[in-house]
Amino acid sequence: MNEEYTIETHPDWDYDIPVMRTLILGNFPPHKKRWSYEFFYPNKQNNFWKVLAALNKTDLKYKEGERAVEERKKIMQDLQTGVMNIARKVRRKGHSARDTDIEIIEYNDVLKLLNRHRELETIVIAGYSAKNSTAKKFIEYLNDRKVRVELAEQIKAGTQFRIFLKDRTLLCAIVNSTSTAFPIKLEKLVEQFRPYIKRERIS
Repeated sequence: MNEEYTIETHPDWDYDIPVMRTLILGNFPPHKKRWSYEFFYPNKQNNFWKVLAALNKTDLKYKEGERAVEERKKIMQDLQTGVMNIARKVRRKGHSARDTDIEIIEYNDVLKLLNRHRELETIVIAGYSAKNSTAKKFIEYLNDRKVRVELAEQIKAGTQFRIFLKDRTLLCAIVNSTSTAFPIKLEKLVEQFRPYIKRERIS
């Protein structure tokens, strides 16, 4: 097993949609050898896009290449849901995709995105258990930037908390990781995401 550490910078996958009611936060892409296309959650074994497709009442037709990317961008638009990873630069152990083997060196500017989309209502945070999980690192990111976080419960799937920006309050909801490394059925993941992502919206 390759135990060497490498420094990686997040690919330029940012895709801004006109209306973003929900933002889903992940951590960092898997190693490039696991990519099937160049976009968020590029490992076709991951359940992430299967969850969003189910909420969008559609089926995924493409698993590889540019057509897969365009199909997933269309789902984001339909659901008015953005996708972003919190890490811009990381130190990765070998080819591991586990949060425990990925150390964040530099964050993406999540607050800039939140401030740009005034219509944003909810942030869904995927992954919570590891020391370097998305949930724990996002809360750390907010604390470092003096953003008020109202967290009354322990960090686990189903936990909700609020963050307070200058003149807005946003709901944050923690869900399980969509990685197939965790033994959670697709149907359960869909039900975890469902309250925060709705197919029909009023613009």
